[in-house]
Amino acid sequence: MAAVRAAGRVPLAVALGVPIGVLVAAGFAQLGTVALAVPVGALALAALALHPRATLALLVSVVVVFEEDVETFMAFPQIYTALPGPLRLTDFLMLALACGVVLRLTRGGEPFRMPGLLLLPLLLLAAAIVMGAIVAFGGEVDPSALSGALRDLTSLAVLPFLVVNIVTTRQDLDAAIKVAFALVVFKTATGAIGYVLGVGRVVEGTVLTYYSPSANLLLLGFLLALLAARMSRVKIPAVVWCVAPFALAVLILSFRRNFWIALVVGVVVVVLVATGRNGRALLIPAGAVFVAALYVGLTTLATSESDSPVVERVQSLAPTQLQTNAYERYRIDEQRNVRAEIATSPLTGIGLAVPWRARYPLAITFPGARDYTHVVVLWYWLKLGLVGLLAYLCLIGAAVRSGLAVWRRAPDPVMRSVGLAAGVSFLALAVAETTGSFLGVGTRLTVLAAIGLGCLAAAWLQLPSKAATAPAG
Repeated sequence: MAAVRAAGRVPLAVALGVPIGVLVAAGFAQLGTVALAVPVGALALAALALHPRATLALLVSVVVVFEEDVETFMAFPQIYTALPGPLRLTDFLMLALACGVVLRLTRGGEPFRMPGLLLLPLLLLAAAIVMGAIVAFGGEVDPSALSGALRDLTSLAVLPFLVVNIVTTRQDLDAAIKVAFALVVFKTATGAIGYVLGVGRVVEGTVLTYYSPSANLLLLGFLLALLAARMSRVKIPAVVWCVAPFALAVLILSFRRNFWIALVVGVVVVVLVATGRNGRALLIPAGAVFVAALYVGLTTLATSESDSPVVERVQSLAPTQLQTNAYERYRIDEQRNVRAEIATSPLTGIGLAVPWRARYPLAITFPGARDYTHVVVLWYWLKLGLVGLLAYLCLIGAAVRSGLAVWRRAPDPVMRSVGLAAGVSFLALAVAETTGSFLGVGTRLTVLAAIGLGCLAAAWLQLPSKAATAPAG
């Protein structure tokens, strides 16, 4: 009987398949690859939406693994523009995530989860994005640049909402930690191999492991999590300890000075928080000692005759170097112009994708320079107005608060350590962004950070009540 039923389905399959095949062939002949891309894309979207956790892992893997900088070792910039039309691969995966969340909520009857302490900052950011787009149409806006800016900022505003509705259990958080560690291993290995081979972006005669801020942020978060776990006396697998020194070396050899400073600040904050009340009591004297030691160290290195590229990179922080180096001087000129532009529109800013005017001379010029500023708080103020500046500050503050809450109230020591590291990582990122704008400005770091915010909010939502758990320290 089964064979008979199977045989009966053959005419039906032929009856459906032949006209569909004819339509696809005719469409391909008239429209080219679009006729094939639409049905294939629809099938791929459906498959990804049915497995939102796997899609989320795929999204974070794409933005971490595939470097856009063509000079970086194993760069694959074409992966982001592989899809026909205006959509990038990251856009397609986020669309699949949104569809997956809708399917889960409608099929399971579950309520839509809000991202905890991040809710108000994200809503504030969404309002700022709308205002920035409206103001932009009153200026000399570049449509393609506006599309890119809206893509990145919308990802930052929307992804945390999607993540907290996908990462809903402790098992989901454990899986996220494992995926993150696997990506750390990959970026550590490829960064080290590229540096040894001498393949990578060259800055001032030195090969960088990674110019990308996303790789540096990932490695920084890993090192801070390891430090928090060590101070909490969490048993750490040997393989993690084996990766740690190489990850630190790769981060240092990226020669991103802002992430060097961010790492130092992150380490100090983690140590102070992890030592509890005793650490907080030492906050002021420890800070004074740290500033004094930093001054002495920079002064010593500034007069050093060492040929080490690390020493030379540190020496570039000296005030005399900032004045003589054209690229460093440009940053000073840039900020002078940006502050003058903000002064003309302090409430609304000038709008997204609207270049600032060069009222004062610039040391150098390069394409797209006047649509960017190296201080992120000025970028948000300039592009999104005072509301945008407030949204950024509130978002960083909410991330830090969420991380500290997980550190104090999570019953599991591993989750406590990861929560503390995640919160401090966003504080460290804010420090790094005093000399470079990344969050909401570049696609890869924005997607990575937004997913991190969502996972941090998911951990916060799983905390027991305050009455049930005594604060740590």
